[in-house]
Amino acid sequence: MNAEKSKKSKTNIVLTICGVVGILGGVGLGVLGVMMPKEGPHEVSFPDLPSLKPKNEIYSPLTGLAVESEADVTAPTYCIQTPNGTDGARPQVGLNQAGVVFEAIAEAGITRFAAIYQDPTSAVIGPIRSLRLYYLQWDTPFDCTIVHAGGADDAIAAVRNGGYKDLSENYEYMYRSGSGNRLWNNLFTTGAYLKQMNEDWGYGKSEVHGFARMTPDESRRTRIDESVAEKLVITSPAGGDTSKMSPKVTGAGIYFGGWPNFNVIYNYDAEK
Repeated sequence: MNAEKSKKSKTNIVLTICGVVGILGGVGLGVLGVMMPKEGPHEVSFPDLPSLKPKNEIYSPLTGLAVESEADVTAPTYCIQTPNGTDGARPQVGLNQAGVVFEAIAEAGITRFAAIYQDPTSAVIGPIRSLRLYYLQWDTPFDCTIVHAGGADDAIAAVRNGGYKDLSENYEYMYRSGSGNRLWNNLFTTGAYLKQMNEDWGYGKSEVHGFARMTPDESRRTRIDESVAEKLVITSPAGGDTSKMSPKVTGAGIYFGGWPNFNVIYNYDAEK
């Protein structure tokens, strides 16, 4: 009897232990079920990162080209009257640094340039010659120092009475070249002289009102439109092919007068 009861007690103890283990196991699985992610997609959060926006380009109102900073936009401008005669004016020096160049007849069918520079760095600029009133009118929107060697009476009066920034044949900021082949086309300046003059006279910044220009995106869209248009073939009602459109302009010639030395051809590089 006692042996049988002892056997039953041991069996009950084993069953009880198994039951407890089973309950604990179930609770454990339940807890794991709560902790484990459910099946399917779930959100993952990341720390905030700075947004990577494209750099805002700054463009020169004089040239339309991208510049480094706003300071480049308001850098001082200088409008230099530059001769184009065959009596020593050529070759001009520093003219390729000008952002805008106006060309017109000054006298006797001979042309002259109004070359507009912004904060030039050229070691030599010139030659420098006299001013005409129409050049002054073209120079005005660029808020520049008018750099010249005298000029027509009406032009000089307009400069003096119009509140212009003016630099006329000043040997503190200009010099005469000793080269014999220059004749009277031997007055020059430098980028450093112009900068010093601007500081000495307190002329400060320039507020340039340049030509209206396309943004890069507008220019890009225009080129795309042109390339598409070139591929279009339009048939007229009479059956003729009208796909021949106006050719792209690659250059322009200007006939100033009877002096072939002053007629000019401008070549256009579409890629640049």
